[in-house]
Amino acid sequence: MISPRIELNQILEKTFLEWAGQDLQMGAAELRGLLNQIMKTTWYPLKTDGFSMEQCEKITQHFSGSKTGKLTLSEVKQFWTKIMEWESIFIGYDMDRSGTMNTHEMQLALDTAGFHLNTKTREALAARYGNSWLQMDFDNFVSLMVHLESVFRQCKSWDADDKGQICMTEQKWMDLVMST
Repeated sequence: MISPRIELNQILEKTFLEWAGQDLQMGAAELRGLLNQIMKTTWYPLKTDGFSMEQCEKITQHFSGSKTGKLTLSEVKQFWTKIMEWESIFIGYDMDRSGTMNTHEMQLALDTAGFHLNTKTREALAARYGNSWLQMDFDNFVSLMVHLESVFRQCKSWDADDKGQICMTEQKWMDLVMST
C-alpha cells in the first residue's frame, strides 16, 4: 500500500509537470490554473471564488527563492505543505461549517498559525480580505496567510536583537509596504 504522503507527492509532481512551462517552472498564470482546477475537485466544502491572478502573483513572489516570480517543483511542494496546513487550520476554525470564516474564527485561526495580532490589526485584515459581511473564503484566507508570512519574515530579518521590536527608516518602511 502506498502511503498517502507518497501518493500526494506523486500527484503533485504529475500535476506540476502538466502545468509548468518548458522551463519546468510555474509562473502566476500556471499556478492559478493549477489551484483553481484542484479547488474544483478537492476543496469542495470550502467556499471560494477562485484564486485571482493578483493572489497568485503574491504567492509566487513569496515562495520563489530566486525572486524570479516563478516556482520550481520544490518551491511548489513548500507552498503545498503550507496550503495543506492552512486548509487544516481553516477547516478547524470554521465552527459553523459555512465554508467561510468570520472575524472571531479568523482570530482563533491566526493565533493557531502563530500570528498574535491586536484587535485593530485583525479588523483591518478582515476588512481587506473579507467580503462586505467580513466573511473570508478560503482563497482569501490563503492570501492573508501569505501576506502575514511575508510581513513577519521581513520584520524578523530586521530584528537584529530578536526582541520583537524593529526600528526602520522611511525607505525601509516603503520597501516593506511595497513588497508585501
